[in-house]
Amino acid sequence: MNNDFLRINSEEKDEDIAVGEYYVGKEEIGERKKKKSVTVFSMLKTIRAAKKSGNLSDTLKIPDTMGIFSAFLIFSVCDLVLIFTALIARNTSFLFFASVAFSFLFPIFSIMFFYMFNTRRNVGMGEIAGAAMAGLLVYVILKLFYDLMPKFFEIRAWAKDLISSATIDILLFFIAKFFVKMCKKDDMFSAMLLTICVFAGFAFIRSADSLFSVLLNVKAEIKSGYFVNGKSVFDVGLENYLLNLLFETIYLNLMYFAWSVICGALNGITVSPVKPKGHEGSSVYLLLVVFMVLHAMVAFTPAILFFNIFLDVISFIVSFVVAYNVLNYALGFMKFEVKNTDVSI
Repeated sequence: MNNDFLRINSEEKDEDIAVGEYYVGKEEIGERKKKKSVTVFSMLKTIRAAKKSGNLSDTLKIPDTMGIFSAFLIFSVCDLVLIFTALIARNTSFLFFASVAFSFLFPIFSIMFFYMFNTRRNVGMGEIAGAAMAGLLVYVILKLFYDLMPKFFEIRAWAKDLISSATIDILLFFIAKFFVKMCKKDDMFSAMLLTICVFAGFAFIRSADSLFSVLLNVKAEIKSGYFVNGKSVFDVGLENYLLNLLFETIYLNLMYFAWSVICGALNGITVSPVKPKGHEGSSVYLLLVVFMVLHAMVAFTPAILFFNIFLDVISFIVSFVVAYNVLNYALGFMKFEVKNTDVSI
């Protein structure tokens, strides 16, 4: 063997030796490690920066949800005006309008919010309406069933509430899953949108039915002309109505929004043809278990008021923490396009 081949720079003495070079891109690897994942806050920050540059629609395919929040605030103010008008006029008719408006508030804006995230625009208005109607029918059917339950079974109230919550959770999730497959959706945000529509339809009719039930009782008692502890029936009924409004409509509809995000992401993962690493098996259904436990905490009503409030607060906090993290995870599936701009995610 010719030792000249082993010498340094020996290739200069022989033209037949091929020379090759390679470069290890340390800086490029470092940049890749520093790249942050997309979150709700980073997305809103990007939208704000793009709006300042005046070229959001031309440069970024990012859902601009700021207008939805503005409309939500305006709609909320209108609902409050109806409540105050009813207080001044001492007329339950305004409360009926307010009941419909408040029942629509969170469900309709949750649909609008996630409609913006469906950047592929592959979910039609007919599919959205059908999914919402499916959720509405779930409530109607279950209400008829649970009204008959005490006649057939001797069952405690708390047990009935827990059975009811578990049944609602399972039905809403699997009906949403069936609807997603029936509509042949196989991407994250179309599955989430349809799931949220099913939950929104259920949440709307549930809160409207609860508020109407209180108002009908108040109206019947007003006609009787009775007074309760020195207060008029209207005043007592209004107190019951406002408490019902705070819990059944505002609190629970917010909870159903958080739970719909959790179940929507689960449906998105299960229908996706490419399963994310670590989510190939049945372990993803742990999210469904988490949802059912959180709902059971709300449905369970202990005799001690402190524990009741404690369970509601804990469930609220955990629900939104899980929903926020799940939404950030889902944003990793979204394709953002940036063209000729310094704005980046």
